[in-house]
Amino acid sequence: MNTYIVLFRGINVGGRNILPMKELASLLVDMGFIDVKTYIQSGNVLMKGKSASEDLVKNAVKTRFGFQPEVMLLTRKDFEAAVRNNPFDVENGKEVHLYFTSTPPVLNLD
Repeated sequence: MNTYIVLFRGINVGGRNILPMKELASLLVDMGFIDVKTYIQSGNVLMKGKSASEDLVKNAVKTRFGFQPEVMLLTRKDFEAAVRNNPFDVENGKEVHLYFTSTPPVLNLD
């Protein structure tokens, strides 16, 4: 059983792409995932399953809710590596923020 972190982008903002977390969790359970947990209305989901893909989740949401969200799916190992490789001192910090992008950022020094 694999652990996945699913990050949704552009949902529940400005009255558009409304995706209630309870209904999202129910959809993911219907898809065969277990231990599905959501965080507030953010679209952050923690779940377990045999396999998962971004397209699988996107298409299921589109079928049930009528819109196709942007989704990033990370394995537990991916997420833990990001935390472990954080270059900033977290001991004295109040909060630690991680940002994930679908493509590498471009550095523009102009």
